[in-house]
Amino acid sequence: MVRSNMDRMIAIWQALHDESWFDPGRTVDTPSTHLRPFHKDEGGTYWDSNAAREVTPHGYTYPMLEKWLHRKPDGTYDKVGHLKAINETLTAVYNSSRSAAEKADLTADPGQTEGLKLMSLSAMLKAAPDRDAPLDRTVDDYIVNIIYER
Repeated sequence: MVRSNMDRMIAIWQALHDESWFDPGRTVDTPSTHLRPFHKDEGGTYWDSNAAREVTPHGYTYPMLEKWLHRKPDGTYDKVGHLKAINETLTAVYNSSRSAAEKADLTADPGQTEGLKLMSLSAMLKAAPDRDAPLDRTVDDYIVNIIYER
């Protein structure tokens, strides 16, 4: 089975929104609506969102989602502690406000769009939780060329 980053992001989102992952106000479908044409077994049973929601029954998981690492002293699952750990990891790994502010300072036009309320560089640096970290002034540059036949 090929897994993608999208699958990982959805799995993390679902863990963080365990009680509200399916919004019945936006669709006529429910978590138990059949996901045709995807059969769960040879008997013709269809997958539904409830059955496909968790990744561990399918034989894999992702870092941050390992429930067995988050136990209370009595051995039961510590959901509150686990969700806190997920949020802390996401903030530490993906929260780049300081880095983004520093790099924007290096460019003549950081892409500001009229009408947006953007913080000044100094305000962003003061608000960033890692303001004592070493400065990262590297700027990645990406070029992608795609050639395909129709």
